[in-house]
Amino acid sequence: MPIFVSTESVPPGERFLYWRHNMLNIFKARINSGSEPEETFCAELALHNLGRVSLLEMMGSPFGLSYGAEADTDALVAHVQLIGDCVLRQERREVHLTPGCICLQRNCRAFELEMDKRFRYVRIAVEEMHFAEVFPRWKQTLMTPVPANHGAAAVFVDLVRSLCRQRETLESSVMEWIAESTIGLLCSALLHLAEDRRPDGLQMEAHHKETIKQYVRSQLHNPDLDVSSIAKAVGLSASYIHRLFAHEHLHLMHWVLVQRLENCHRELCLDHKRLSSDIAYSWGFNSPAHFSRAFRRHFGLSPREIRSQAHRHPEK
Repeated sequence: MPIFVSTESVPPGERFLYWRHNMLNIFKARINSGSEPEETFCAELALHNLGRVSLLEMMGSPFGLSYGAEADTDALVAHVQLIGDCVLRQERREVHLTPGCICLQRNCRAFELEMDKRFRYVRIAVEEMHFAEVFPRWKQTLMTPVPANHGAAAVFVDLVRSLCRQRETLESSVMEWIAESTIGLLCSALLHLAEDRRPDGLQMEAHHKETIKQYVRSQLHNPDLDVSSIAKAVGLSASYIHRLFAHEHLHLMHWVLVQRLENCHRELCLDHKRLSSDIAYSWGFNSPAHFSRAFRRHFGLSPREIRSQAHRHPEK
């Protein structure tokens, strides 16, 4: 359901308090007083869901606000400044946004917004995993302002303005089409940032492989580790990861299996008292039987035989 909040019908002396109360209740955002007297304060917002994206439009008197981290919201937000200037701060980075600027940020991290004059902005939110499928290099574009004075960025801002005007006339049957078009145009607007910072293709692939392997090594104990969860964690698409490892000697999940088996082998040889099933569980195996079969296929001996062999011939 759409959400509308406006101070228009609130007595002038109570508007700021009313606005602060609603922002805290709806968005868990804390409001700081702005440069205008509370008697002349005015503000309004409208929040709409458009299929895969949500659109928040806000305008009014200047003020500052701070959002806490929303751990349950894995969303990316494109902040589009339409009127007035804005300062956006997140994770020790600060960007100054002027009218027409676009900036991508993460909604699951705390951030601050500060307006010093009357403003109007729109925030387009999209699920992080879906955005990564379309635009795998999105992390390279975070907290970097994009002026929308030409090209795809200008087209995207024009689309945002049009969505604000027509949001109440849109039929539910076209929402998904509009959402996909919005996401596609946003990716186009941000694309040059990723291209400007991208090393050549081979270097990028090597960098991605190492990033993936570093993450996997830290998660070998997790039995739910799979390509989808890896893709989400490193900000790449699952299809790209499959292609990345397609020509490797071992595809990714086979490599994960080998890493787990090697760690189990090491612990079996070093710790003669711990149950082999406990070691298997600690390295992400769900079933001792599956572990034993995989272990024998890889090493040619059972876990019991490996342990017995290590006990008879300890390393000197």
